[in-house]
Amino acid sequence: MDGLECVKRMNDESKPKVDLILMDLVMPNMSGMDAMKTLRDAGYSKDALPIVAVTANALPEEREACMEAGFNEFVTKPLKKDGLVDICKRFIFEVVD
Repeated sequence: MDGLECVKRMNDESKPKVDLILMDLVMPNMSGMDAMKTLRDAGYSKDALPIVAVTANALPEEREACMEAGFNEFVTKPLKKDGLVDICKRFIFEVVD
């Protein structure tokens, strides 16, 4: 799914709601940054819909730009299983101690 397809999917009320988006920053038709901004402008707040930037670019400036733009988190590729589990725990699952 590219950025434009993601935005269309989120605006389709006949589709089930999602709890978390892992958004690649480099996609055809619409970048991950533009897709995230479009969703935020459409009313999907950081609390209501966590969006995590996924990229191969590990530069600190890229992370800072993503966080300032409205992403909830920033992770680099390759995303390992433990990293994905940590993201899900943080943004989806209620962790019981």
